[in-house]
Amino acid sequence: MSCRQASWFKRIALLALAFKPELIDGRYRTFKAFYRDLKVGMNRSEVEQLIDRYYSLDSGRLRPTVMKDIGFELGFFMNPEDASRPNCEGIFLSFQEGRVTRKHDSRD
Repeated sequence: MSCRQASWFKRIALLALAFKPELIDGRYRTFKAFYRDLKVGMNRSEVEQLIDRYYSLDSGRLRPTVMKDIGFELGFFMNPEDASRPNCEGIFLSFQEGRVTRKHDSRD
């Protein structure tokens, strides 16, 4: 009986990891919360303050990798931290006149 329960638990865990990784992995929870708190109208300084809030030295999380930083676009990828494979969870911001005009996420 316990083997059957373990097998079902593994299946459920794999499904959760595939469709809702934030239920299991704190990296995703932090990155999604960071994305959720990014608002259209923020300036670059406010975006940087938000990064500092979610990825402070005592948070235990490594800061996202900046993949694109040109005047009107800013893109981040979630830091894989100690994971065995790279991640492609991304956040892309568009700026106009120094303010966020659009945010877009890209799932792994």
